[in-house]
Formats: sequence, structure tokens, C-alpha cells
Amino acid sequence: GSTFKVITGSGALQDGVAKTDTIITSTGSISVPNQYDPRILYYFYDWAALGVMNFYRGLAMSSDVYFYYLAGGYKDFKGLGPDRLAEWARIYGLGQKTGIDLPGEAKGSVPDPQWKEDTFHEEWLTGDTYNFGIGQGFMLTTPIQMARVLVGILNGGDLLQPHVVKEVQAPDGSPVVRYGRTVQSHLP
Repeated sequence: GSTFKVITGSGALQDGVAKTDTIITSTGSISVPNQYDPRILYYFYDWAALGVMNFYRGLAMSSDVYFYYLAGGYKDFKGLGPDRLAEWARIYGLGQKTGIDLPGEAKGSVPDPQWKEDTFHEEWLTGDTYNFGIGQGFMLTTPIQMARVLVGILNGGDLLQPHVVKEVQAPDGSPVVRYGRTVQSHLP
């Protein structure tokens, strides 16, 4: 799930929700009051109390709390929100097939409030956004999709069609079909 944090993080940076020097403190968890009874608190935990972090430290430490803020906001901090986070996941090619040359590829699923309403007949909650922001909850992706996301970041923004086969050869060794670098889209 934490590999998804690069989507939340880059989306937050691109949309101006955060900057690389945005400071967030993780005391180990955040709490959200129940919308009907504020005396009931729901806790969303980090893997440790990681202290004061800027964007780079939040990413390096894989702080859930840092990315809860970026995804769903907290107190006075406004996060991306579920619809914009879903849009960023789709920009990175999630929720669709990569076109890899293997049979039976799954497309996965990118959740948003309308998807939850259509699927479960339930409203989207802040906790859903927090879980989504760290790649958990209703988010469904494949390892090859997430590998393509990371390659897209590392190569300057090109989302490539992955291949297992480099080329198909005739019995004499001459190439019949060669698969080259195919850019399917470019990240903003």
C-alpha cells in the first residue's frame, strides 16, 4: 500500500496542497470524531510517533499520518480530497489495464465517493480518504501497475506500456516482431 504514497504526494505537490517544506507532526495517530456523536473518536495510526516532518522526511519515513493529511486533510489543513486523489490515481494509469503482453490482466479499481455509493450504497467518510491516501481501503491495483507508476516518476513522467517479451524471433534467429518503448501517456 505505501508505494501508493508517491501518487498522493505528487498530487498534493502539483495541486498546491503541500510544498516540500510543509511541516506535519506525527504523534503516532490522528483522531476523527464520529459525525453523529463527537464523543466517539476514530483513530488512524502511524507505524510510530515520527515527530516533525517535511515532505521528504514524511515520504522517507513512510509516515501514514503525513499522507493522511495530504489525502484527507486534518483540522485546519486541507488535503486533496477523495475526488482529486482518485483523479491523480487515474492520471497515473490506475483503474485501467497497462496493456502488458500477458493474458488475464486485471484493471484494478480506483475508488471515489460515487463508486462507494454505487457499490455499497454508503456515503464516503473521511477515514475512507485516509485509507485511500496510503494505498489501502478500497484501492485495488496490481504490482505491474505500481511498478509502472514508479518507473513513470523515475524516467521523467512517461507512463510506458510494459512488456514481458522483447522480441519474437523466426527459427533462423531473425526478429519477426520487436517491442520497443511505447509511451502511453505523460504525467503532468
